Amino acid sequence: MLFIHLQRPTGSIAHLIPGGRPEPGETPEETLIREVGEETGWRVVPGPIIGYRHFRHLGPLTPEMADRPYPDFVQAIYAAAADGYDAALLLSGEAPAGLVDVAWARSVTQAEHLPLLDAAVRAVTYGPPGSP
Repeated sequence: MLFIHLQRPTGSIAHLIPGGRPEPGETPEETLIREVGEETGWRVVPGPIIGYRHFRHLGPLTPEMADRPYPDFVQAIYAAAADGYDAALLLSGEAPAGLVDVAWARSVTQAEHLPLLDAAVRAVTYGPPGSP
């Protein structure tokens, strides 16, 4: 799920892909549902994986990072369809999220991020391969 929100009152845009690490025994799809709910307030139906992001820590390994992959890790990016909003899902300190029109999202998305946005729209609109 690609989540877009206004970063500053000036109207500049930030892109956030909700995510986090799984809890013990949680499947990737269960993690997706929980994390999106906690970070946005939306219940979602997981779709297919639409991409991956590769990250590399540039600084030294610190004690706080001892339980995390270092220096590299990969994050799978899933598409998801909204299934309803529930403010009770939000963790303390998280701001509620709303849906925006795809045309507007495309108009404010940097060119290098458009393939990910387009893949998410295709996955949610048409479903995974082989689906009706």
